[in-house]
Amino acid sequence: SILITAENMALTVGGTSYDEEAYADALANQLLMVDFTIGEESAVTIGKRDYHVLRTIDPENGMSQDYLITKIGSRMISVVLTYSPEENDLDSMLAMLGDV
Repeated sequence: SILITAENMALTVGGTSYDEEAYADALANQLLMVDFTIGEESAVTIGKRDYHVLRTIDPENGMSQDYLITKIGSRMISVVLTYSPEENDLDSMLAMLGDV
């Protein structure tokens, strides 16, 4: 499988000229090229900061990845949560972070 990092995506899609939704769309297109399944997009607030959430599944190993995307100043920030869907979901992982 291929590892796509926020740094790689910033170079690929131009980073700072994108908003969170456009960045998530560009990321989804990249992940579709490596056979990831793209799930429902949503939003979450953590510590008074809003994140656009892109849910993906790697069908090769059944692992899920949630990309939490936000823009801070001129920088696009992407936090990647990787988990087995049988063990965790986004809500339970975010609950581990505290008051969400």
